[in-house]
Amino acid sequence: MGGYRVTETTERFLTSIYESLKKHKKNPSAQKVLDTAHEYLAIHKRNDIFLPQIRKTQQIISNIIKPKELSREEKIQQENWSMGSLPKYLLPAESIPYIMQVWRYCCHTDEIFTIRQAKWVSRLFRFPYSEFTTRLWCISYIYSKKEELSVISQIDPDTFFDDVNLVMHGLEQQTFLEILHKEPDIDPFGIGLPINDEDNWPIEEALHPIDYYNAILNGIVSNERDKDLINKLIKIPALPRLMLGTEMEMIYLDWFTFIRKSEYWPYLNAEHALDIILKLRDWAVKQKSIIQVAERPIKYNVEFVKKRGHKLTFKDELPTPDEVLNLLSEYANKEVTK
Repeated sequence: MGGYRVTETTERFLTSIYESLKKHKKNPSAQKVLDTAHEYLAIHKRNDIFLPQIRKTQQIISNIIKPKELSREEKIQQENWSMGSLPKYLLPAESIPYIMQVWRYCCHTDEIFTIRQAKWVSRLFRFPYSEFTTRLWCISYIYSKKEELSVISQIDPDTFFDDVNLVMHGLEQQTFLEILHKEPDIDPFGIGLPINDEDNWPIEEALHPIDYYNAILNGIVSNERDKDLINKLIKIPALPRLMLGTEMEMIYLDWFTFIRKSEYWPYLNAEHALDIILKLRDWAVKQKSIIQVAERPIKYNVEFVKKRGHKLTFKDELPTPDEVLNLLSEYANKEVTK
């Protein structure tokens, strides 16, 4: 006697979990995928999706196309985009300034910007609110990620709710979903975004890297400090409220990315991490009031350190948040010596 039929929704769900786990744990087992899926459904109180047994889960995982098995065309889609790729992948000329702004944003936030995502920017840049680079990056990332997952799972993506979010807002969206779609299916390829309570805007300091945020959200990775910090960040004003202007906002994101990737950041508790963020914001506001950003090119020296990478030593012309960086080290040392 056969078991329940495994739907495409379930297959998408398990594929998405497997790919997320793979980024943080090498070669996750079918049992780990299944356990994580059960935890996800329990946390989100979803009882509208049936999970198969271990054998069927193994079969679903084995059907996922491996990177080396992708076609040459699909492999290229995942390469980093640059203006140099335009001769091979010609995109509408009117979309290039928007693509460049999203590329710029990714540079400052340490996100990967692929040829696939650049194509989605070229399709989406005329939609409402796409003039805001953060939003255009978010929506193009969501569509490109769903396309990528669809390719490796060989199952068509379901973009219904993403499409609704693209063109409906406020009361119109709420009315439509309440009347016609009271119990929507789970969206296994759904990508969450941390949204500020007051401004309904993505929280830059929790958003990046987006794969990590979603791993936390979906229970792939457990980090109580980061969960606590995200909950605190939801309560503070969104970054655009500071009126930094584009250049200074990018500089702020540069420094926050530097701090987030530093050896000290993991040692901070949520309160200290939030304090660092607020002080870095204060520094950015002050810098905006006393300097003209990009008034002259910044000079810098590059000191290569064997094969491990390179170290940048900046000239005095570059404004640096010294007090913030010193406080970062101080907080981290306090936690280490406890």
